[in-house]
Amino acid sequence: RDHLKIQALIQEVEDTRNHQLGHDLFEQLRMDLIAHMEAEEQTVYKAFQSFRDLKEYIESSKEDHEEIKKSLQVLFDLAHGTEGFDRGLHDLKFMVSQHVEDEEDELFRTLKSKVTDLELVRLAGEFLKAKEETQIRLSKEQTQQPTQAQAQGRTQAQDQPHVMS
Repeated sequence: RDHLKIQALIQEVEDTRNHQLGHDLFEQLRMDLIAHMEAEEQTVYKAFQSFRDLKEYIESSKEDHEEIKKSLQVLFDLAHGTEGFDRGLHDLKFMVSQHVEDEEDELFRTLKSKVTDLELVRLAGEFLKAKEETQIRLSKEQTQQPTQAQAQGRTQAQDQPHVMS
């Protein structure tokens, strides 16, 4: 379900022409993606890192997560609707879709063959709890950081020529 929500959010950010709405949607996307990835690493990857046939996949997935986080940070620093933002969002969309495809084709299929349904339900509960805790932490961090608009306001003010009278 998370995968569909994230892909839909990416599409919404891509489709909107309202820059404030685009910024707000992107911030939601950023927080959802980070929470999803951190919860996945804390629960799913941790639970199955001992399976030899998944070790390489898990390492590769963690590398994907790092690349996605870097891309999110670059996009966070750009204004919605700019050429750089649009190009970066396109790249992010591709990275996320490839990661999701690999995860659903390989990881989930393999997990279903190795663990019971009860274990999967328990793991899903742990994932949801870790994701919620991460979202709470991210929300607290977000309230302590200046908004993009505030940061841009400072930048614009700094870029204004100073006139001596």
